Amino acid sequence: MKDLEKVKVLITDGNILKNYREIFADKTKAKNCDKKGMGFDTDQRFSAFSCSIHFDSWQGYYGDSGCSRVISFEDSKEVSISFIKYLKGHESEIFDWMAKDILKKASDLKEKALLEIEEDIKILESIGG
Repeated sequence: MKDLEKVKVLITDGNILKNYREIFADKTKAKNCDKKGMGFDTDQRFSAFSCSIHFDSWQGYYGDSGCSRVISFEDSKEVSISFIKYLKGHESEIFDWMAKDILKKASDLKEKALLEIEEDIKILESIGG
């Protein structure tokens, strides 16, 4: 049932991404909730997920196995800060896209999960009485 379990996880995560603002608002609505926050790169102690991301560019030429960087920045820290700022400003559209992507993966696995279930039913039916 590995595909069925994966489908369940993908549906759960996709729905969290789709409804994250409502989930956060509901979980933090109590009057005595005086500490709360949500967003990209705000407090790693409470990360819902993390990823390492790089922007890469390279070139290589026929006959030479080596490659070299094409684009580099003088102040990559400042570029990174600007990138995080963009992520923060586009959080909703990023999460909407991620939700659609993850839910599509769940949909794509549906047939495989149904086949697993059918195989398991056959096993159970073979037991008899």
